[in-house]
Amino acid sequence: MDRLIIKSHLDRFILIDTIDSLTEETISGTQYVADHAPLFCMVESMAQLGAMHLRYQTDFQRHVFFAKAKRLTFYVKNIVKGHYRFDATAKGHSDRSFAYYLTSKTAGNILAADGIFLFSSLSYDSNFQKERLKNHYERVFSCLRQPTGSV
Repeated sequence: MDRLIIKSHLDRFILIDTIDSLTEETISGTQYVADHAPLFCMVESMAQLGAMHLRYQTDFQRHVFFAKAKRLTFYVKNIVKGHYRFDATAKGHSDRSFAYYLTSKTAGNILAADGIFLFSSLSYDSNFQKERLKNHYERVFSCLRQPTGSV
């Protein structure tokens, strides 16, 4: 598969690097941070991982988005250079709302953050176009599952 390049045009935008474990209830991924980053980047990575699991669970047939962090605790003051591991576990859901417990750990397996994240899903429509979004997220997911982790 070709390398997928995502240009956010945002300084220090961080996308998870790999999805290395996936079950019906859980997903795990990694990320390498090349420089210091603000804590919101960790929240973004955690939300990306949870949303990717929910997209996978719905076979990419619904638009998925992060709604809010019901609880979020940071155990570090900032994100420093190095490898991070992210784990998400589905905890419950209704028709369109889903709760996940997410963690972020440093390379030394030290808990950096954890929390309960809420996601929602809705049918694709004229604002969230299936033709564009479904293909995009399927491709991102496929790239993240590649052994090279290249996105």
